[in-house]
Amino acid sequence: MKHLMNNEHWLQIFKDLNPSVISIKENVIHKLSHQTIHATFIEVEVKKSLTNSKEYVKVNKNNYHQYAIPKLIENYLSEQIH
Repeated sequence: MKHLMNNEHWLQIFKDLNPSVISIKENVIHKLSHQTIHATFIEVEVKKSLTNSKEYVKVNKNNYHQYAIPKLIENYLSEQIH
């Protein structure tokens, strides 16, 4: 986790937001016809909103299905919300 939090992309996204890791779900397996994906989901909480960013869109957790997202992420979100 420490390696991730020192990553250039992590620091760029969460600059000045003081993120707190809420949960980590490791070894989520998603089978495709030609490969198996082993994923880790990290839920992060920030005190300030990212909504001022031009790179991100704030989505209500009940409306995520209105967006094109990978099935792996859709399955994770569905499990977390319902």
